[in-house]
Amino acid sequence: MNQGSKWGVMTSAFISISVGIFLFLNPRTNLMTISWLLSVSVLFNGIAGLYFYRGLPSLAKSLWLLLAAGLEILIGAYLLLGGFLNLPVLIPTILGIWLVVLSLIRFGQALGLRKEVPILTNYLFWSSMLGVVLGFFLINHPMVGGGVAALLVASAFVYAGLVQLMKVLNS
Repeated sequence: MNQGSKWGVMTSAFISISVGIFLFLNPRTNLMTISWLLSVSVLFNGIAGLYFYRGLPSLAKSLWLLLAAGLEILIGAYLLLGGFLNLPVLIPTILGIWLVVLSLIRFGQALGLRKEVPILTNYLFWSSMLGVVLGFFLINHPMVGGGVAALLVASAFVYAGLVQLMKVLNS
């Protein structure tokens, strides 16, 4: 991975983690602010994912990585441009769907890499299982309360940031 890609992915990771920490410290933040932070962070994660994909050697490039980055860009742009998405039920539901889809893509990556890189496969497997559980919880219980929803969104930001950091550290 080239230096510009590493800095882009690391910046994305630190933005996600700092937004997650901010939301942990301020759980009463309204969902409109959370939706704007979510949309900007998801969009930036997708763009950083494309830079990450572009900087990989040709043997390491995978359709799964490109699909995950494209999905993040589409969801981030949709959230950023859609003003009606600031409803309290819809934001956690969309975040849950995003986590489930992204976790299933990561699970597909883990299956593809299970013989080549067993340590990375183990990490991808368990992080995808955590993402699926968190995503299904958000889909099934979107209105568990403003504070709890903010904490769940904060944990999703921290999760996304840690995944981005693991990409940089494993490359």
